[in-house]
Amino acid sequence: MLDGPPWFGKARVLEAAVGAARDRGYTPLLARAPGEVDPAALRRAPRPLLALNDAHADPPALLHLLPVLREPNVTGLLAMTSSLAGDEVRRGLAGADVLPLGPVDPAAVERALRELLELPPHPDFTALAATAGGNPRMLAELVAGLREEDRVEVHDGTARPVEGPLPRRVRGLIGSRVDALPPDAARLLRGASALGAGFRPHDAAAVAGTGATPEAVRALIASGIVLERGERLEFCSELVRRAVAEAVPAPAPCPPPAAPHSDTDRALLHRVRALSEDGRLAEATGLATSGLTGAAPDVTALLHVELAGIRFAEGDAVGADLQAAKACSTRGAEPGTRALAEALRLLANYFTEGPLAGALALSVLSARGQQTGDPDVVMAASVRSCLEWSAGNLAESLYWGREATRWEPGGPTTWWQSYCNGAFALKLSALGEFAQAERLVRPDDPAQPWETPPGARALRLFARARVQLQSGRLVQAQVTGTASLALARGGGIELLIPLLGAVLSTAALLRGDLAAAAEHGRRCLEGPFARRLAELIGQPDWVLLRLAEAQDGPARAAELARGCAARPGALRRVLMEESTAAPWLVRVALAVGDAGLADLVVDAAADLAAANPGTGVPAASAAHARALRDHDPAALRTATTAHRHPLTRALACEDLAELLAGRGDAAGAAEQAERALRGYERMGAEREAARLRARTTGAQPV
Repeated sequence: MLDGPPWFGKARVLEAAVGAARDRGYTPLLARAPGEVDPAALRRAPRPLLALNDAHADPPALLHLLPVLREPNVTGLLAMTSSLAGDEVRRGLAGADVLPLGPVDPAAVERALRELLELPPHPDFTALAATAGGNPRMLAELVAGLREEDRVEVHDGTARPVEGPLPRRVRGLIGSRVDALPPDAARLLRGASALGAGFRPHDAAAVAGTGATPEAVRALIASGIVLERGERLEFCSELVRRAVAEAVPAPAPCPPPAAPHSDTDRALLHRVRALSEDGRLAEATGLATSGLTGAAPDVTALLHVELAGIRFAEGDAVGADLQAAKACSTRGAEPGTRALAEALRLLANYFTEGPLAGALALSVLSARGQQTGDPDVVMAASVRSCLEWSAGNLAESLYWGREATRWEPGGPTTWWQSYCNGAFALKLSALGEFAQAERLVRPDDPAQPWETPPGARALRLFARARVQLQSGRLVQAQVTGTASLALARGGGIELLIPLLGAVLSTAALLRGDLAAAAEHGRRCLEGPFARRLAELIGQPDWVLLRLAEAQDGPARAAELARGCAARPGALRRVLMEESTAAPWLVRVALAVGDAGLADLVVDAAADLAAANPGTGVPAASAAHARALRDHDPAALRTATTAHRHPLTRALACEDLAELLAGRGDAAGAAEQAERALRGYERMGAEREAARLRARTTGAQPV
C-alpha cells in the first residue's frame, strides 16, 4: 500500500510499480475505483495484480473488495490517503505492507532541482523550492510552470527563477482543489491565506467575513490543504498558502474623479459580476440597475446581460428574456455582447412555456451557420439538441449536442454558458457513454488561462454527479451532488435545486436511506423551475415513482405510472433517461396484476427503440421489459449482458434468477442472484442488496 497525503505523487509511484510488476510476470489490472473491480476477472488472470489509485475515495466498496485481495493468488497495490479512509478501512488494512510517502528532505529537493533544471540551482531557486514543503509533485509543477512561462534565467552558471507570481500551472492545480471545497470552507481558506502559515479558524473567519463552522473546518482538513495542529490549523506548505492568497481578487479600485468614463464602467461591471458570483444577487441587481444611466452603450448592454443572468439564476426566465432583449436592442452594443445576450434569450425561452425556443434556435442556425466561438450559435445548437431529445429523436439530438460542445467558446464568461456541456453530458450518460460524458464535465485544466465562474462549477458538478449515479458510483454521486448543492445555494442558482434533488434522492434511496431520499425528492417539486423541468425531462417523474413504491408499495407506484403515461411524452422521457425504467415499471405492473400497464410500458419502450435504431440502450431496455412480461428466460439471459448501466444489468440478473427459481432451476437461480447481489454491492446499492437477500434467504431487509 502506498500511503501519503494528497498531491504527493502516489499515482506516479503506482504507475512505476505497475510497470515493474509487469516486467516480473504479473498481470496488472487497473481500476479507477474499488466498485469497478470484477473479482471473477481478477481471479482468472495469471498472477493477477490489482492497481487502484485513490482507494480511500469509496470506503464501502474497498471494504467489500478486501477479502478478494487477501486471497493467496491475488496481489493488490493500493495508493491512498489512509487518514481519509476511516477507521474501519484502516483496521481492514492493518496487515498490509505499507510504503509511506511524505515530504522529502532538503538534500533530495536539491538533487531533484539539479535534475529538473539540468543546472545547479541558484540559492533563490532553492529557497523557492523549499516553500513546496518537500512535496515532489509540487516541486515538479513549479519548475515546469516557470519553464513554460520562460521565467528561468541562467546566472553565473546557475538557474535562477524570475521574480513574479506563482506560475499559472501551480495556481491552477491548487485552485482546482480550492474550488472543489464547499463555499464556506473555500471562503475560510482564502481568509486564512492572509494570516500566514498557521492560523486559528475564528481569525480566518473574521478576515473572510464568514463563519468558522465545524463542517467548514472538517472539509479543509479532509482536503489535505491544511493540517490540524491542536487548536490551530496550518497550511500544508507555504507554496499552497501563497497560491491561495494570489487567487484572492483585489477589491475593485474606486477610480479617481478625473478617470475616463470607460474606467468607471469597467469597475462597475467588475463589481456587479463579483457580487453576482458571490450569490449576493440583490446587491448586484441594485448596482447594475443604478449603473444603466450614463454608462457607455456596450456597458449598458452588458449590464442588461448581467441582470438577465441574475433573473435566470433566481428562476425568472421571462424576466431574463426581457433583460436580454434590452441588451440586444441597445444601440452601440458590440456584436459579441449581442451574441451573448441572444444566447441567454435562447436558454430562457427554452425554460418558459412559449413556443419561441425552437424557432429562435432554428433562425440562428439558419442565418449564422456554424461559426466557431459565437455564444448564440453554441446555445442554439444546444437548445435544438434538447428539443430533439424531448421529442424522442436521439440521433438528431446527439448530432446537435456534439456540435454545441464542439463550438464552445474558449473561455466561458457566464455560469449559464456551461449548460451546453452539462446538458450533452446527461444525454451521453443516459445512453451509457460514461467516459465521453465525464470528459465534458471534468474539473478545470490547470493550464487554462481563465477562471471558471462558481455557478459554472456548480452546474458541472451536478452533471458529474448524474453521470456517477448512472454509472453505479453512488457514494461519489452523493459527495459530488452535495458539493454542487452547496455551490448552487451559495450562488442562488434555482435551476439546479430540483435537478440535484433528483440525483441525491435516487442515490439515497438506492443506498437505503429512505428519509433522505424523501427529503431530496421534495426538492424536485420545489422552486420556480420545478414545473417546467417536469415537462422537459423525465427525472422528476422517475423520482416520484421510485419513492411511491418504496413508501406506499407497488399499487401506488402503478397508479402514478398510469398518470405519467397519460401525459403527452412523459413516459417516453422517463424511458429515455432511465434505462432501468421500462423493466422496473413492468415489475410494478406484474406485482399488482395490471397486464394493461405492463403492455403499455412494453409498447412504449419498443416504439422508442424502433424510432432510434443503432442506439443500444433503448433496445436493450425494451427487450428486457418484453422478456420480463413474457417470462422468457433466454431473452432475460441476453439482457444480463446487453445493458451498459450497472443497476439495470443487476436488475436483469435478479429478474432471471426469480424466473429460473419459479421453474425449479435452483442452481441457475442461485448463480444469477449472486451476480445481481455482487452488482448491487459494488455500487453501494444497499437497499437493493437487502431486498434481494430477503427474497432469496428469507432474511428481513434492513
